[in-house]
Amino acid sequence: MLPNTPRQNPEYEYQKSLKLTEEALSIYKGFLKSTLFTGEITFETMPKYSDFNYKVFFDGQFDHYLEVKVRYHWWGKYIQEKMPFRKFGVAYAMKNVYGSNAVYLLRTMNKVGVLNLFEEPSKIEEMFARHDRNEEKDLYALYDVTRFRIIDSKDVAQYKWESNE
Repeated sequence: MLPNTPRQNPEYEYQKSLKLTEEALSIYKGFLKSTLFTGEITFETMPKYSDFNYKVFFDGQFDHYLEVKVRYHWWGKYIQEKMPFRKFGVAYAMKNVYGSNAVYLLRTMNKVGVLNLFEEPSKIEEMFARHDRNEEKDLYALYDVTRFRIIDSKDVAQYKWESNE
């Protein structure tokens, strides 16, 4: 039997992350269809080390970039959500040079929210990168959760971990 907390088993964390990402994309697609565009919406996966996860197309025409983050906590546990600062920089440059938009799609255990990624961060801070990257630090853009537009508020009970998160 697999350990039931993500940090105890990286493969388990990865598989759950894929499922939650697929769900978040489906929710986002529904949101776009109900508010912005009723035609065909498709997602193209970007190469592994790209600054964004997906290109979003409306009827085959590129519309914007999409960065998806899955967080294993409940919405509001933290007052800010982080994103590597370089992604903000790339989004800002793409918007100002090419007119391309970039969206931050955030999936927590009970909500999905969106934010234009080129918006100025609430704070910029140097902090440890990730639990699996030793003592490395990186620069992060922090966004207040109140700035996200909530597009879904359904609990994902099947993905609750037995942890403090």
